[in-house]
Amino acid sequence: DHGAALYRHHGEDDVASAREQFGQIAEHVLLGRAGSVLEADERLAPRVSGELLARLAGLVPEDWGVDASAYAQELDARLQPPRTFAQEAERARA
Repeated sequence: DHGAALYRHHGEDDVASAREQFGQIAEHVLLGRAGSVLEADERLAPRVSGELLARLAGLVPEDWGVDASAYAQELDARLQPPRTFAQEAERARA
């Protein structure tokens, strides 16, 4: 998806920005075909642990210049409730 799933790569890279809303979701080409984003969020978010995020962030190639620990913290912050990005996506989908 060329970064659409991890849009934060195109903007700020800190924990505070991880909690911001994402207005561009309304323009996503597949949003009109999506099922309930809130249902998917409720089903999937509890399956993601801080340990898993740390392991995944550790897979980012070093030459990308990404601090794996900070990246895992950003992703973890993104998953803390309330996940306004999921609510925003659901409103845009409707």
